Amino acid sequence: MDKPEAQQQQERPTLTFDFNGNGVPDYKEPWFWSGAWEGFSWLVKTFAKPHTLAYRAVVEAEKYRAAALAGQH
Repeated sequence: MDKPEAQQQQERPTLTFDFNGNGVPDYKEPWFWSGAWEGFSWLVKTFAKPHTLAYRAVVEAEKYRAAALAGQH
């Protein structure tokens, strides 16, 4: 007996971005998330008011990140 048409279709390949061509999807590489964080924090610090929760959270996260990179955490 034939399988239903939905099961006969092959699955589509997923689109993964690999800009540096090393075979690892970009979202699995640290430089991708580092750049995403820099962009996000720039947007928040540019467009959010300093009294907002988002602005304060970014400032605190940057302090924590700087301490972690300096080896204090």
